[in-house]
Amino acid sequence: RSYQSLYNAMYCAIIFDLTVGIFIVLLGWIVVYRLSRHMIIPIQTMTDVAERISNLQFDTQIDVTSEDELGQLGCSINKMSQQLEKNMTQLQADIDSRKRLVRNLSHEIKSPIAVIMGYSDRLKSVIEKRPEKALEYCEIISNESNRVDVLVKEMLELSKMEQNATDMHKEKIDIQ
Repeated sequence: RSYQSLYNAMYCAIIFDLTVGIFIVLLGWIVVYRLSRHMIIPIQTMTDVAERISNLQFDTQIDVTSEDELGQLGCSINKMSQQLEKNMTQLQADIDSRKRLVRNLSHEIKSPIAVIMGYSDRLKSVIEKRPEKALEYCEIISNESNRVDVLVKEMLELSKMEQNATDMHKEKIDIQ
């Protein structure tokens, strides 16, 4: 009889231990699952946003819900996205401005060249018949050539300034 009661007590202890063990494992799994989801979801979101940023799509921001390292990383990614968007907008404006400048300069250079070509062609036919008219044409050609030269020098100066190749020399002067 004592053997049977000992066997029943042991059987109850084993069942109890198994039940409690399964309960603890399930509870531990739930806790680990929730904690890992709490950490993985923000990382996945940040990965998705970083991928969109790498594709130059700055429309998505990370919702920062914590102040821990993940929250700080989310804030940094948001700041980086905003700064990149601002820089891309500025770059696009600079490109548009440069295109406009090239278009305008091309037009400004094309006009004097057309005048030079026209007068040089006329000069060939007039040079023997009317030398005074030929001198007038030479003067016009010279003026237009100088105008093209000035425009080209301005373009070169602008190019140097954009490359910061221009050296500034500071010197003190007496105002009086």
